[in-house]
Amino acid sequence: MLKLQNYLGLINLLLFSFFIFILLPFIKTGFTIDQDLAPKLFITSFFVLFYSTSLFFTKNNLLEISDANRKIFFVIAAILLWMLITITFSQNKGDAFFELSRILILYGVFLISFILFQRSHQSIAIITRASAFAVLIFVFIGVVQLYKLMINYNSQLSPSISYSITSSLANKNFFAEVLVLFSPLLIIGIYQNNYLWRALFIIALSLNLCTLLLLQSLAAGLAIIFSLVFFIFLSKKFNLKLLNLYLFNKYRYIILIFFTLLLTTGFYFFSHTSASKKLFIKYKTVTEYISNPTLLTTTREENNNSVFERLIMWRNSINMISDYPIMGVGLNNWKIYNPIYGIGGTQLTNNGYVNYEHPHNDYLLIWTEQGPVGIILYLLLFFLIIREGFKFHNKSDSKSKLPKILLLIGVFSFMMLSLFAYPRSRFYSMIILMILFALILSQNNVIKNKTLPLKPIAIVMFIVSILGVITSYYRIIGEMHTKKVQIFQLRQDFSRMIREADKAYSWFYPMDLTSTPLSWYKGMAYFDSGLLKDAIFEYEKAIKINPNHLRLLNDIATSYERNNQKREAIYYYRKALSISPLFPEANLNISATYFNSNNTDSAFYFIDKFYSKSIQNDVTNYKEFLETILYAKSIEIIKSEKDSLLSNKMLQLVSDKTSLRHIYDLSKEENQPFAKYLLNYSKTN
Repeated sequence: MLKLQNYLGLINLLLFSFFIFILLPFIKTGFTIDQDLAPKLFITSFFVLFYSTSLFFTKNNLLEISDANRKIFFVIAAILLWMLITITFSQNKGDAFFELSRILILYGVFLISFILFQRSHQSIAIITRASAFAVLIFVFIGVVQLYKLMINYNSQLSPSISYSITSSLANKNFFAEVLVLFSPLLIIGIYQNNYLWRALFIIALSLNLCTLLLLQSLAAGLAIIFSLVFFIFLSKKFNLKLLNLYLFNKYRYIILIFFTLLLTTGFYFFSHTSASKKLFIKYKTVTEYISNPTLLTTTREENNNSVFERLIMWRNSINMISDYPIMGVGLNNWKIYNPIYGIGGTQLTNNGYVNYEHPHNDYLLIWTEQGPVGIILYLLLFFLIIREGFKFHNKSDSKSKLPKILLLIGVFSFMMLSLFAYPRSRFYSMIILMILFALILSQNNVIKNKTLPLKPIAIVMFIVSILGVITSYYRIIGEMHTKKVQIFQLRQDFSRMIREADKAYSWFYPMDLTSTPLSWYKGMAYFDSGLLKDAIFEYEKAIKINPNHLRLLNDIATSYERNNQKREAIYYYRKALSISPLFPEANLNISATYFNSNNTDSAFYFIDKFYSKSIQNDVTNYKEFLETILYAKSIEIIKSEKDSLLSNKMLQLVSDKTSLRHIYDLSKEENQPFAKYLLNYSKTN
């Protein structure tokens, strides 16, 4: 009976490994906006459903755990319960519920991993071997993409790496993060295997490192550097004598020469790519912002860089934490609240063409959305896992310590990546983390004095998997139709645009991945079709979904202005400008609204605020609006002047459009108020 249970445990572990490491890397669609998150979640939900169903029929229906493991399960339950509580504060509860279901499925994978690893003594061997195949699959898909890129490339010898090299993930940075997290498993495989398997691991690790150099991800590079430092620290702390291991005793010179050549070659090619220059530019940019923080509040072309974006998002997140110190803003609400704290600084952000969905720091995201309780629980989970990883048997030698230390390095790498990126928000990165957690816990030879019945666990997992299937299905359908909406938007096919937006919308998917409500697309279609009341109706629905969307605020204001509801129009224009004070379109539109309301002073104030010599080429109707409002403002100035001769002279100057614009440009160049400059100019010319 025991042999049969061991055999079944091995079969289940092999099936699990095949799904996670062989099948899942291939899951990617071309018809969704995010090509891997929802599809991978959908397939994984079915896998959890299948496994939870199988638990109802297993004869071994008890799970043995230690006191330490029970604490970890308790913390996970607390994390999930607190996320459920914070949904009550969410702007869009369906969207937040999708996020909760994603996390539930991931912890379901952790639980499955834990059960399987507990029941098989070969878990680490099988998982590491399967991870080598996963790396080969990811790298192969990336190489195919690179090959296609190089075929079409016929310029310089050192091309910059395109964001199209994503493997089966959403972008190249996520690809790099996955490779970083796989690295410790590959190193374990090198140490624990012989002959052909060792050769496979060496090949996989070599390709892994070369691909990481090729992808040029700064966050991945920093994670590797910090993890290497941490590994050296742990090696000294636990007296890990690497050179005494069997592998280095026999092949030390060959391996050292091989990896020295590999790294030397890699760094040589790296130094001849644009990445080395980009790295130096980023370093220079960081020092510039540190030495002169006022640059973060200045609009300039040099702010078009990722360093500026991160600093702005981190600043906004800290302000958000300060304003919502107890409960946070609510699950999945960061992307809704972020614009309130300012998003200007570049032409794209000033115009609302860029919407940030994440602060590029997982810890800040959790803290802002779930408050101090959420971040404490999250960090507590890592603390308990790492503490378990440090539990070595008294007689453990270097060879037996190494796997657990490398597993800890994998967890540490994830934590480092979370400082500069958002692996927690991605699916496959979190899958690897869950497996690392389970492997660490399964390696401890501690007394398991507690048992849990599996059937109640199976019921919970079954319900969770159904929820995952439903939410991911609606997300896939939503993204698929949103993609069609955007295609028909470009074609100006407004009727089909409206139909596709209706098909895309659901309670779980009220807005697209840029936080743009689907009702906004419908409102735009109705507006461009001349159906003003329908447009206002859809825009009002969209405002309830995302009340801080810059383009939406401008568009609903414009619709109200067209409908002669000037008070409502001014309200929404002002709200847009409170988010981005130099939003050219909103400044122009509100100035026109004030002008049409016979409020020349306010009209001039807003059109004067975002002046630049190049603005007339960037903003439609700017020149015409400025000339009209300038003339009206000049007439008011002239009427207030008591000197009739001076008034007549000023009237002659402003009556000529070229002369009027010249005077206005001079006033801006000399940083003087237009009224004062017009008077002085008229006196001296």
